[in-house]
Amino acid sequence: MNKTEKKSLDIEVSQMEVDVDKRIIQGYFSIFDSVDQGRDVVKRGAFSKTIKERGPKELNGKPTSQIKMAYNHKTVIGIPVLLHEDSTGGYFEGKVANIPIGNDVLTLVKEGAVDGCSFEYIAIKANYPREDKNVDREITEAKLFETGPVDYPMHEGAGIVGVKNRLDSIADISD
Repeated sequence: MNKTEKKSLDIEVSQMEVDVDKRIIQGYFSIFDSVDQGRDVVKRGAFSKTIKERGPKELNGKPTSQIKMAYNHKTVIGIPVLLHEDSTGGYFEGKVANIPIGNDVLTLVKEGAVDGCSFEYIAIKANYPREDKNVDREITEAKLFETGPVDYPMHEGAGIVGVKNRLDSIADISD
């Protein structure tokens, strides 16, 4: 039986512009081809199937997603309105609900106290390379359950890159 796992990521963000009234957190929940503290490497393409099947959609004019946005893997604070992979990693833009904890998280992000990102998943397909002693597992397919901000991230390569208005977002990124 597969169990869900959580990966936390971090990025140093300088001079991040944050407008808590606009309520969109954007960031990388995963960085490809980079070893994390759990000795895993996520490969490009690992999230493509889950994003297509479970990711953001519109239903009756409102965004919906089976993949949630949670704070510290505990409390749902919204949903991703955009998920995709690019050459860096798994990217998300999430709409934070206008609820007390959502407001608190946005304030913490604005103040720079929270800048890490995380994701919860099940590894569907993985390789176990023997030649690289620094890597225990290469994840080639994962079922994504949630992304979002965390206090203490696992990886220093990615995280929150800003908070912005959805209308300002680059919705079609390809490389």
